[in-house]
Amino acid sequence: MSLCVRRVGWMLARVGLLLVLHTAGPAMADDVPGANQRPNFNAIDTTDTPNPTDDAHAAAQAHAAYEQALQALALQQWTQAELLLERALMFQPEHAEALLQLATLLAQRDRLESAQALIGMLLHDPRTPPQHRRHLQALLDNTYRKADAPMVGGTPATPLPTARTQMLWTAGYTRNPLGTTSATQLTLTLPEGPVTLPLAARAEGGTVATVAMHHQRTSGLELYAQIQAASQAQAHTAGRFALGGPLGLKNHHWSLSTQRALDGSTRHSASLLRTLDANAQLMAGIFRESSFGRTDWLVRGQRSFMVASRWPVTTWGEYEHGRTGAPGAVRGGVQALVSIAPRWQLQGQVSGQWDTSGYSKLLENNAARRLLTAHFELEYRWPSPVLAGQAVLSTYAARRWSNLALFDWNDHGVRISWLRQW
Repeated sequence: MSLCVRRVGWMLARVGLLLVLHTAGPAMADDVPGANQRPNFNAIDTTDTPNPTDDAHAAAQAHAAYEQALQALALQQWTQAELLLERALMFQPEHAEALLQLATLLAQRDRLESAQALIGMLLHDPRTPPQHRRHLQALLDNTYRKADAPMVGGTPATPLPTARTQMLWTAGYTRNPLGTTSATQLTLTLPEGPVTLPLAARAEGGTVATVAMHHQRTSGLELYAQIQAASQAQAHTAGRFALGGPLGLKNHHWSLSTQRALDGSTRHSASLLRTLDANAQLMAGIFRESSFGRTDWLVRGQRSFMVASRWPVTTWGEYEHGRTGAPGAVRGGVQALVSIAPRWQLQGQVSGQWDTSGYSKLLENNAARRLLTAHFELEYRWPSPVLAGQAVLSTYAARRWSNLALFDWNDHGVRISWLRQW
């Protein structure tokens, strides 16, 4: 039995014992439409005399982990969301909202046995509101259908997730939306000798607004659309459109995407994704960058885990092949979330890139480019819904260093976001 299944079993044992020993009346459900409603149960009382300090600490830790899990779900970071939901239940096994979200996520990720156990427990809880019972029963029926689904290529067919829609709106100020270099001069290494030229380009701050939509059907088909605009006159209207879904083989998915950045560059890609286990994924894809007339391929691996049972961390590595005059590259990075207080969290990302060949004979005599990028963001999440959605205020700072000064840049800004899901 996997580690996750053992964890789920441990949680179920604790929750089941509490439910047997104690009873409470049903609470009012959140008045939020859609299949992703979460029950708002009253906390279960215990007969022991609790330590108020310990209880408050556990509640704060559970709340922080649950809020982080919701954000991970909104960003489609499924593995990270699962780890965070498990952490919330470690501190509060009776956390009904986390139980419901975890049951739904496990069903979507084809963890049928664990999902059925959690769903059955919630269905047998008399405090579960009727509307949630209908959702849970439909989810449970779906897991049984998936368990009995015909085999495709010797493995069970990809599971059918619950349909849902998410809308995200973001607006804010950024100092350098186009990633303009921070260098004030550029040295060209010509055959006649180096020549240093001044650079007139300077970072220009302004407002940036983004609207995004993510829709997932019960068939597993996913649609993502995003549009972005900036106030700078030289900025293009940016956007991204992606389509993906199950391949028909267990733990295999496909995706197609096309996007344009604020600087006008475009990229079209197709990829295949394989989930190795609950915490690891492999991806292989091809892409075309129309602006550079380049078509090439890449592979990527990713793994998520918890550090000190508190901080969700994701590491990744990537290799991009280089041809048609463009250098290849090896990339790697790490991302972590840290809850620093209730409703406050700090997110950090650090990544590096090492080109496999020289970038240009005019820059440092065709030296291979090296990049180091750091991004840190502080977020505050509103304690109550805003227009039936989640509001977040954040500030961030980012910087890139390179052995080729042309690729140095820095940025910082502030933004407000609103997320609604049905």
